[in-house]
Order: sequence, then C-alpha cells, then structure tokens
Amino acid sequence: MKYFYLYAKSIKKIDDSVCIGAVNEYKDAFLEIFTTSPLNNKALCAVGFQCESQFDFSIFQWNVTLPDKPKPTPRPPQPPSPESPKLTVLHLSDIHVNFAYKPGSLANCHEPLCCRAGQPSANETGAGFWGDYRTCDLPYWTAEALLKHIVEMENIDFIYYTGDLPPHNVWNQSRSDQFYSIRTINQLLTTLFPNKKFYSAVGNHEAAPYNMYPTPNIRSDNISWLYEVLADNWIKLGLLSDTSDRILRGAFYTTLVRPSLRLISLNMNYCAQDHFWLYIWVPA
Repeated sequence: MKYFYLYAKSIKKIDDSVCIGAVNEYKDAFLEIFTTSPLNNKALCAVGFQCESQFDFSIFQWNVTLPDKPKPTPRPPQPPSPESPKLTVLHLSDIHVNFAYKPGSLANCHEPLCCRAGQPSANETGAGFWGDYRTCDLPYWTAEALLKHIVEMENIDFIYYTGDLPPHNVWNQSRSDQFYSIRTINQLLTTLFPNKKFYSAVGNHEAAPYNMYPTPNIRSDNISWLYEVLADNWIKLGLLSDTSDRILRGAFYTTLVRPSLRLISLNMNYCAQDHFWLYIWVPA
C-alpha cells in the first residue's frame, strides 16, 4: 500500500491523514482487483490513473457489433400545444451536506473538504455562516433554509431526487456516516414535503468507499447494506412498494408517474470510470 500513499501525495498537496485514510478505505478492494483482474499492472495504471495511453494495450481494443438493420428515419418532434397540461418538477441533486461545517473555520486547507476546523490566517476570511465558495460543502441549516423557501414559493407536482447527499470527506467515511446523511436529509424532506412524491436515484457518494458498487460475485465486499437503506427510504419518500425488489437488486427501478409517462431510474455508478470493481471484467 506504500505505492498508493506515495501516489496520493504526488497528485496534489494534501495532508498525510488524507492519503492514509484513502489507502485504508480502498486497500481491500484494490488487493482483490489486483489479484483477479485480467489487466496487468501497467494496464490497470492506464485505465485507473491515466499514467499510460490505453491505446497501447490490446485488451482495450474491442468493438461492438451493431445489427445490420438500418436506423429508422428520424421523425421531427411534435411539441404539445400551448394549452396542454403542465407539471412543475423540482430537481434536487448533489446536496452534499457538511454536517461538521463550522462558520469562521479554515476554508482553504490541504484536504478535499474544509470549513470544518482550523483558523484562517490574518489575511484570509473564515468560512461564511451560510456557506462558502471555497473547498466546502453546504451547512445543514443552509440546506434546510433553502428547502423551506422552495416550499413557500413553489407549487410542485413531484420531485426528482438524484443523490449525492454525503459530504466530500471521502477519505474517512464509514457506512454509518452514509446512513446518517441519507436518513437525516430524507427526514428533513419528508417533514418539509409531506404530500409530495420523490423519484429517487443513487449517486456515487452514497457508497463507502465512494464510487465503489460491487456486484454479487465480489468476494471481499457487498453493497446490500446501502441498497436496503435506499429501498426503505425511497419508498417512504413515495415510491410504490413494488419497486423494492429492483432497488434491492441494484438501486434501479421503473415506475409510472402519470398515464403515458414512465420513469426509469438507473444506477449509473456501474458505468463510472472511478468504479474500480469494473477492472475485474473487461469487454471481449
């Protein structure tokens, strides 16, 4: 694991605690990936950290055979008439609440997330009360005030709710930390929007370690702990109970929003480049 520590130190000026924490978060997954992936060390470095060109490796040179059937001629879209019924949809995404936010604290630190501790120097300003544009996430009270304002100002039909609730302290997060973020924010939403239906999706930051969504054949880890809490919370936020099986299987589902309007929620983390479990499988 010494290599990963040195690599983390080389890519950005960050504190030792961040590098050590990141190694501890990912070491078990990386060891399994190294021992089971069809990629050699150079290919893993190329695809994971872009340290070499992927085009230099034959294992990455593959094609997808498309059917011979020609593409249909596209039809110009037919917009509805101006008199058609309209829906007002609220989209909540990437809230990233920093539960440890401390007004006046150091906003420029050597960690991926600041505004939680330390004092600024004499020529710097500390973290603002309502938030800060520097390396900080949103204070809980700001998220609460913003949502209360939306409730007062907007008549909303339903809500798209697309994940990334936890803060960016990704080097020292645990499952219990993620549970706390999910349940605390969802409780706030059910309190403020008691009669609204939420159509939810999972973000990359809900997992611990983040980005890592192992499939059932992974030996050293599983993600059922997260899917169980998501299924429970998403149904409490208005999804029909018949979506539960699919959420438990992979945090995806489909449901009917209105007649002739079907919603499909996909777990796109299985397609993310930083989802390192993908390196165990390489397309043929």
